Formats: sequence, C-alpha cells, structure tokens
Amino acid sequence: MQHRLLTSDELPQGFSYPGQLKRLAEIEALEFQPWTILTGERLREKYQGLKNRYPHRSLVPIAARQDYDDVACFDLNADNIICIIHDYASAGWEQHNKKTYSTFHQWLRDAFEDFLLWGDEEADDY
Repeated sequence: MQHRLLTSDELPQGFSYPGQLKRLAEIEALEFQPWTILTGERLREKYQGLKNRYPHRSLVPIAARQDYDDVACFDLNADNIICIIHDYASAGWEQHNKKTYSTFHQWLRDAFEDFLLWGDEEADDY
C-alpha cells in the first residue's frame, strides 16, 4: 500500500520516506487522534497547498492534526527535521512557537503521547 504516500516521482529529488512511515502506511495505521497520517488525495492536496502557501519552504507533509490547522512536515531546507507548522498562517509565521524533531521516531512518540492524552480527555466526558 506504499502507493498511498507520495511516489518517488512526486517527492523532491534525494528525499525518501523513513521506513517507519512506510510501514505505518503499509499496515494502514493512519489514525491516532488527534493526528492522521496523510495519504492519497488528501496528502497530495496538502503537499501542493503547502508549496503554494509557503514557496520559500521545502515541506513534505506527514500528518494533520484534527483539532488545529497544524501539520507535521519534513523540512527539507533544515536537514529533513520534522517541524510542526500552523497551516494557513501568514508566510513567516507558520512555524512560530512550534516544535521541531530531529527524527520521525521522535515525532511519532510525541504523536502517540498526544493520542494518549486525547483519549484521557474523551474518557472524562463519560
């Protein structure tokens, strides 16, 4: 199911997805609220939208947060670190006060922590 991610023809030259992300897409482990791994048409639309909104950046989206306009992206201008941007913010403000991660693994750990906290908040509603 790797075709759900961007293909090597669609990705910027020299960039390839980390194996962990490929595996998540392959086994379709894409939803861990509040984050959703972007695939298919939604991924392609977000990728093109980021290129249009932030032409000074080279961003490859990974996941979108459901409760904000935050998007986790590979930042190819910064040694492929993962940054959280606030999509639709004015150019230059999209990453204001947002976290960065040196590896996909670090971001994924934080995303799962968000998932655990999200579940706790929903459990309080019962």
